[in-house]
Amino acid sequence: MKNGQTSEHAWAVEELGQADLGDPRRQRRAAQVVAAVAAHPTASLPRACGTWAATKGAYRFLSNPAVQPRALRAAHQARTLERMADQPMLLLVQDTTQVDFTTQRHTAGLGPIHTRSRPRQGHAGRLGRGAAVGRGGPTGVGA
Repeated sequence: MKNGQTSEHAWAVEELGQADLGDPRRQRRAAQVVAAVAAHPTASLPRACGTWAATKGAYRFLSNPAVQPRALRAAHQARTLERMADQPMLLLVQDTTQVDFTTQRHTAGLGPIHTRSRPRQGHAGRLGRGAAVGRGGPTGVGA
């Protein structure tokens, strides 16, 4: 830890430093939330945040209409492109997963799911993700 910051927090500050969130307090909260999730990627948000105050701050941040996901994505994309420019060769890895929401009765706007045992029953969404990997490791992810 350097100056009271974890490596996850230092990374989050660097990664999201260019995010246009309209207020420096939102910048700080974005770094706190992203660092907490990066430090505990399999934990729920309350468990990753660790305290009630941090959890409440994270939920307020995520539900704030002034916080636009595109601003966070744009900052991450800019940093990813910077890292990619330094790589002589990149491997772009992609995966699409079908997510079954059949048991979620209040979910709307999804397409049909098709399985061998139950053709055209249920509802699903497709989740596509990609990652760019250079010689030094991951350079970024995308949806």
